[in-house]
Amino acid sequence: KAPAKAEPVCSWTAPAAGNTVTWKAFKFTEKTGVGGGFDTVKVAGAKAAPEPWKALNGLTFEIDTASVNSKNPERDAKLVASFFGALTETAAIKGTVKATSADAATLTITMNGASHDVPVKLAKGEGDALTMSGTLNMDTWGGGPAIAALNKVCDDLHKGADGVSKLWPEVEIGATVALQKTCK
Repeated sequence: KAPAKAEPVCSWTAPAAGNTVTWKAFKFTEKTGVGGGFDTVKVAGAKAAPEPWKALNGLTFEIDTASVNSKNPERDAKLVASFFGALTETAAIKGTVKATSADAATLTITMNGASHDVPVKLAKGEGDALTMSGTLNMDTWGGGPAIAALNKVCDDLHKGADGVSKLWPEVEIGATVALQKTCK
């Protein structure tokens, strides 16, 4: 009788590139979403882990704010100049990931000279990818003046049916980390 073949032992790690970050901001009193992402996201600190979600622990990320992409170049220029330009340390949003379970993590996000924790949900994406989703409030990072600056340059574009120009401080965020699986 042949010996039983051992089950493969797998590990997961996060690549430095190929990860995506998305956002959805809200305008009008009726809170209509406008979405986009960033074209340049750097990930570092990857370590192999025995479970996919554990591969997120300790990851650091840096998002190039000038790479904002809403599929509208005119809007993107306003976001870079009037929103990110009104923040301190405008070139990047930085952070770390602490995965706490297969379906939850905490992001420590640093922007506008402040760091705050944001709870996010984890879910399985396509293939071996994991997705994160959550909501942040720009007021937590002192971003009220940046929201006001962007709303001022987009005044008419942010007027809803009631004629009120409104840009909400809440932003839905998302990320996909395309984990690499290795089995031996």
